[in-house]
Amino acid sequence: MKKILLIGETDQYGSSTIEIANSLIDLGFEVESFNFRTIANNYNKINSNLLIRIINFTTKILLKLNLSKNLYYKVLGRYEMNKDLEKKINSKYSYVLFTKNDLVNPILIKKSSLLNETIYYFFDTIKEINIYYLHNHFRYAKRAYIISETTAQILSKTYQKKIHYCPQGIDLKIWHPQKKTKDIDVLFVGTKFRNRVKVIDFLKKNNVNIECYGIGWDNGTIYE
Repeated sequence: MKKILLIGETDQYGSSTIEIANSLIDLGFEVESFNFRTIANNYNKINSNLLIRIINFTTKILLKLNLSKNLYYKVLGRYEMNKDLEKKINSKYSYVLFTKNDLVNPILIKKSSLLNETIYYFFDTIKEINIYYLHNHFRYAKRAYIISETTAQILSKTYQKKIHYCPQGIDLKIWHPQKKTKDIDVLFVGTKFRNRVKVIDFLKKNNVNIECYGIGWDNGTIYE
């Protein structure tokens, strides 16, 4: 049986990584999960939420400005988490699958690519790639995938490397057509960002009946 190391969040309700893991198991793979965020939180000794936000914000700015490449990955329990992950990737797997992994040092993706068939899969937008500075995560993986065909084309030109388009599917047991009369024109699911608000406000002003779900919207989030 082929064994996959899956670096993601299979222990967090609503995480896309859970469905990825379940799908791989259904296909006959043995999946070993590395829940990077929980592991880092377990190592973190700082209890103040305000201090955590300050440290996170400051080190992220330093990372983006290229003033300290590794400090972001050494604070708030991330150093210990990355050391644990380094030990894991030194083992032999059929595949090592990184999913988003904003707290994971991209150097580990580079090391993994020398030892294993390493894949990076990202299921958000270019905005999140820039927010979390994930450019090297794409560059260092043997193969990289993203859910948007347009974004895949843009990133392929940016990195001078083929970034593959791989959309997510749906579970037809949960999402299936129902015989109902239409009461809205547009359903939008996604986090509330300023650029999205502009588009949605434009639609509303032009008499488009739209309902929004996700972080920041009045309707809240929906999963699965």
